Amino acid sequence: MFRTAHNAQEKLAESLRHENLKKRGNVSELVSLRMFLNDTLSNFDDLEKAKTHLVILWALQANTIPVSFWSLFQMIRNPEAMKAATEEMKTTLENAGQKVSLEGNPICLSQTQMNDLPVPDSKIKESLRLSSASFNIWTAKVDFTLHLEDSSYNIRKDDIVALCP
Repeated sequence: MFRTAHNAQEKLAESLRHENLKKRGNVSELVSLRMFLNDTLSNFDDLEKAKTHLVILWALQANTIPVSFWSLFQMIRNPEAMKAATEEMKTTLENAGQKVSLEGNPICLSQTQMNDLPVPDSKIKESLRLSSASFNIWTAKVDFTLHLEDSSYNIRKDDIVALCP
């Protein structure tokens, strides 16, 4: 099972190499900026650069699905918030000269335009606050004592530690 997952991860990382990303249309500003920074500031080889994109992709998917669900849940439960968010979105799309289409045309908004959507932004942030279940997982490289507020733990080299922020 682990070997299959590892092979799938390697194939996905391969598809995220910069030479492959440069062939795509509509590369996001985030990915373009990460590519630029990786190319100019890092000492990573091509596969390591691709794996940094894979980490971001994983993190986005791990948070996007639950946050989307809880944001929609909160909007459905609160008709006033739904109406306010819908009005904000309509105004922003009209100002951007875009409209929702069932033909699969993507909606592309700049960061400035996204910042002009305070109601959806607050719902998303509240959903992140309420539903985020992320952990920091790492493997100890040396023996050490982990000191927390009320107690301390002896961690051995190669122990796997998971902490919830």
